[in-house]
Amino acid sequence: MISLDGVEEYEQKTGKKLDEGMFFIYDLDGNLRKSGKIVGKTTVLVNDLPVGQYVVYYQNGKIITQKNLKIEK
Repeated sequence: MISLDGVEEYEQKTGKKLDEGMFFIYDLDGNLRKSGKIVGKTTVLVNDLPVGQYVVYYQNGKIITQKNLKIEK
């Protein structure tokens, strides 16, 4: 599971609320592995992804937040 705490960090820094948007999880080869809609605080299950490094993007309008993700089992 991941929670989009980069979004919360952005909200704290800017005072702007990011309630709704999309998330995208890419592997390091640039392949989209998972995506979906975010409404409010959302937790995303990633147990179906293989072990490795990923990049998570959260997009709300023109605002994009990036976070690195490492999956270990």
